[in-house]
Amino acid sequence: SLFAFNFREYSLDASCVFPITALGDDYIVQCYAPNSITGDTAMRSEFSVLALEDNTMVEIQLTSDTKGGHHAGNIFYVVLDAGQCYQVQSVPLGELDGNLSGTRVRSLEGKKIAVFAGDRGTYIPDSNPFCGVADMIFEQMLPIDTWGKRFIVTNTERRFYDRVRITAANDNCQVFVDGVLQTTIDAFETYEFEMQPDS
Repeated sequence: SLFAFNFREYSLDASCVFPITALGDDYIVQCYAPNSITGDTAMRSEFSVLALEDNTMVEIQLTSDTKGGHHAGNIFYVVLDAGQCYQVQSVPLGELDGNLSGTRVRSLEGKKIAVFAGDRGTYIPDSNPFCGVADMIFEQMLPIDTWGKRFIVTNTERRFYDRVRITAANDNCQVFVDGVLQTTIDAFETYEFEMQPDS
């Protein structure tokens, strides 16, 4: 097994790194909106795409404006060779919400790609900054064809509550928690709720 670590002063996060056999060609990004500025550095949500083969055509359909001048709702393309990585960052905090969650990333010719997503700095939840320092978060995304419909979620030990995020790949996705309907979301939308220790 392999973990990748991402750290800076007062902040650390890690992600599992999946084997090539677990990769796919179609992903939906999940991250948080940036909500902090540390010094003169604007925090952004972001993701990176890594190609495994030469001439990999990647289609990116955005949910938020990006630092590179691409706009929410637009589709753009990049061509990557084996081992090349392409990074996308949201606009700085304050220009829009900067949340790239729900962005679709796919390889048009079925070539496998890896996608990592997260934030340079965010508070989770955004109403509760801890020590005034925003955390970097990042995670390798799972391809859509590995997603499921039923999940078991456990609580984190010694926490008041956990936050659970659900992103839909299809329209009219009904979200039930312990058999109770919580909400209905459409493709590329995300729903978040708090799970109490006794849940």
